Amino acid sequence: MTSLAGFEALRTLGGAVVIVVNDSLASPAGLSALTAVVGGVTIESNRALASLTGLDNLTSVGGDLIIKDSALADLSASTASRSCKAACWSRKETRR
Repeated sequence: MTSLAGFEALRTLGGAVVIVVNDSLASPAGLSALTAVVGGVTIESNRALASLTGLDNLTSVGGDLIIKDSALADLSASTASRSCKAACWSRKETRR
């Protein structure tokens, strides 16, 4: 999947957001209207994902917020001023 086009009107998600092992997705921009996720958010191992721009409006995560990606240069769109009710965890890892 190269884009999240088609999700632009989504504001609240009753489940979880899981974006894992997608080497073609460069941006989550299709989720730009998303403000709340009842479940968790996991973004992990997406080699082309260099930015979380598009998740700027996400202010509430009811479950775990896990961001673990080697290509991300800046996690600022995902961290400060966000509310998560469970564990909030982010890490930039270096792939070999």
